[in-house]
Amino acid sequence: MKVETLLRDIEKTDLVLPEFQRDFVWNEDDVKKFIQSLYKNYPTGSLLIWKTLKPPKLRGEHKPADNVYTRVLLDGQQRLTTLYLFVKGKTPPYYTNMVKKYNLYFNVETEEFRYYQKTLMDGRKEWISVLDFFQSESAALFIQNAQDPAYYFKYLAQLTKLEQIKNYEYFVDEEKLGKLSDIKEVVRIFNLVNKQGRTLLEQDLALAHVSAFWPEIKDLFRKELILYKQLGFNFDFNFFIGFTTP
Repeated sequence: MKVETLLRDIEKTDLVLPEFQRDFVWNEDDVKKFIQSLYKNYPTGSLLIWKTLKPPKLRGEHKPADNVYTRVLLDGQQRLTTLYLFVKGKTPPYYTNMVKKYNLYFNVETEEFRYYQKTLMDGRKEWISVLDFFQSESAALFIQNAQDPAYYFKYLAQLTKLEQIKNYEYFVDEEKLGKLSDIKEVVRIFNLVNKQGRTLLEQDLALAHVSAFWPEIKDLFRKELILYKQLGFNFDFNFFIGFTTP
């Protein structure tokens, strides 16, 4: 399935995120390496989606699911959130209070990705904002609207390659979990799939497991954190158990 299709499904809330998932935790280096891999068309794994008539507690915006299958993203949230932030230029609807913006730039001559550096990039037309590029919708429109179209036309191949990130194909498995209705079993599978992840910690897995039995637990944690904050105590719970407060 193409990235562009997956992002459209997220935008229309046809693909949603369960509450037991951790928040977006990738750092700048993770994001840059991922975008580089997509640009070079390297393998970046597959996606796992649970298609169910009985969805668990969901995050953010979503459609009512009475007698309609809900497609729940179990594996691939960090990747699709990163792509949504760049290609759509906004926060995905399953996050209501996350604000992320990555000042990642691309050199059309050397095909290098780097974060913005004023001394290196100011006045250098070879460096373009990846976010701005995707908001142009296509390489052709980007060139057409540029201040020096003739210059960028020379690098059409590189710009087209960057645009092709939207057409990157993921293998999406929506069948293996189709017969499962037990949320506890699904969470066990989620934990097994994500156990090898570099940034998925034991507390993330534990919270996902507890959420299967007690769907409201994160909301209760958030309320308590707000109360503690009002009393002058500021805890970075995103660091400890992987979610943020409003």
